[in-house]
Amino acid sequence: MTAFDNSPLARYLPPIPQGMAATWIESRSLKGKFLLDPFAASADLIVEAARSGSSIIVAANNPIARLLIEISASPPTTTEAHQVLSALAATRIRDERLELHIRALYDSTCPNCQAQIQIQAFLWEREASHPFARLLHCPHCGESGEFPATESDRQNASRFSTGGLHYARALERVASINDPDRSHVEEALNVYPPRAVYALLTIINKLDALNISPREEKILAALLLHTFDRGNTLWAYPVARERPRQLTVPPVYGENNLWLALENAADAWSAPSPALQITHWPELPSSEGGICLFEGRIRDLAGQIEKTDLAGILMAFPRPNQAYWALSALWAGWLWGHTAVEHFKSVLRRRRFDWGWHTTALQAALENLPPTLPNGLPILGLVGEAEPGFIAAALIAATKAGFYLENIELRSDEKLAQIHWQIGQLPTPSGTDNLTISEAIQSVARTYLLERGEPCGYLQLHTAILSALALQNLFQLAETPLDCYNQTQQAIQAVLNFRHGFLRFGGSEKSIEVGQWWLSETDTASTPLADRVEIAVARHLIHNPGCSLEEVESAVCGEFPGLLRPSKDVILECLESYGEKSEAGWQLREVDAPSKRRAELASMVKLISGLGENLGFSIHLPESDSDPCLWLKDELPRYAFYVSA
Repeated sequence: MTAFDNSPLARYLPPIPQGMAATWIESRSLKGKFLLDPFAASADLIVEAARSGSSIIVAANNPIARLLIEISASPPTTTEAHQVLSALAATRIRDERLELHIRALYDSTCPNCQAQIQIQAFLWEREASHPFARLLHCPHCGESGEFPATESDRQNASRFSTGGLHYARALERVASINDPDRSHVEEALNVYPPRAVYALLTIINKLDALNISPREEKILAALLLHTFDRGNTLWAYPVARERPRQLTVPPVYGENNLWLALENAADAWSAPSPALQITHWPELPSSEGGICLFEGRIRDLAGQIEKTDLAGILMAFPRPNQAYWALSALWAGWLWGHTAVEHFKSVLRRRRFDWGWHTTALQAALENLPPTLPNGLPILGLVGEAEPGFIAAALIAATKAGFYLENIELRSDEKLAQIHWQIGQLPTPSGTDNLTISEAIQSVARTYLLERGEPCGYLQLHTAILSALALQNLFQLAETPLDCYNQTQQAIQAVLNFRHGFLRFGGSEKSIEVGQWWLSETDTASTPLADRVEIAVARHLIHNPGCSLEEVESAVCGEFPGLLRPSKDVILECLESYGEKSEAGWQLREVDAPSKRRAELASMVKLISGLGENLGFSIHLPESDSDPCLWLKDELPRYAFYVSA
């Protein structure tokens, strides 16, 4: 279960579990020291690092990322959030309160009691001229669910159209009429239905009239940010596309009630957490728990930060996301005007978002880190939504930027990779051509599968191959990050086939990533990983009665680190198989106690021996638990029985 799933804009941000920063900071003794985040991809990770006692300098070129960090570091109380919302609600549209004016945009009637109510959302088909349904909950009679749109609903929707004063204002806030990026702003604006544009710009036009403090302005910006996202059409129905990456309107989408979204934002942002110290570069916070924001790219910060005593680098890798980047430019302009996006709106022009492009972009950022960083400086990079291309981009970019790989841990069930590097001297590549890489891929893949002792998915095998290539510094054989990415992927696909000793179960001709990978020759394979995990769980229960799931998981993952790290599901299945849960914690089932198991094994061997004697065989009893019980004929083994618990 990842943390932050319900936080505003979570669907665009890396899904990083809570505790990653705190655990790393404690294990590396980084409390009270300065860290650097070159990407600002996860506000929650940054805030967690600061709350864990480190101060962190963050290069944040995206104005929306800066707002997320600031409000997460100093969240409003429920009272503060609702006071700001009340101030906004009380502004006037002619002789009407703003709140009532916006609410009226979403008026409808209850299909049961005919009372006038607020709908939660209208449902639209893409390219349709009116909504076909509505989602509602009637506060009068309790009727709730999806119901057909009424004629009145359709007429109300037809009052709004693309164009007009509010549409022009929405564009002008981001790019002036002569701005070459204006067409790209229009493209982003097209994911907003006309009624939402009217509602949002009506609200935005009232911001300057508010007499509120800078703190309240920040809170209001956060409330509006949540509402901006709820107002677009990237909310597929009935199954929400939780993590949109492109500005693509789904076939059926929900048009949300934006005043309800504002009210929900007040609750979504409210938190009891104490405020962290936030400064803006070059002013630094105290060394124990603060955040310093640099408004720009890491390449602009690198030359200025050399004299800062950095003790580590902590980063969540950003994923290429046209939707988030383009909408960030749009939202920043709406909140602060086009000057706020002057150095960021270039993202609107981007049209290439493949993994090869992303490898180049990451390497260009990381190579700007200060050359004066000391050898041994620890680096933790987190890859949320891990997939082969994303991990390849991170590993290749970091290696080409001069990072020395220590280890990588992968939880395929959580799709999370933890990559540990340090600043250090990279080894000289052992070869000079693609043949060297192909030979390394074949050797590494075979070694990993033999060590695992069982088939695995492509993500695990691919990551094992890439980490070995990084350790051998073979990525340096390609001149550019893009060449390296393309050549590596081609080499992997060329090697993983039957001719080179690999088997695939449940595969697909369309994608190498489908199915499970194994070896055609497995004589020297280890005991299957699942069996070893099972033994480790049972052993931990024997020696640690009353333990928690977290304690078992920590112990087992410590025994099988890196790319052998078992999934939580496997550990839990083993626990439920061998253990019983009580108020005191997990303990071994009585029937699985070692003494009972030994007695059962002895009884089974006795039964097998007796059966063999009855059939005329002489018996050779096992001398240890790993030896078989042999049935002999003419002093030669005819049958071997392996008995295990």
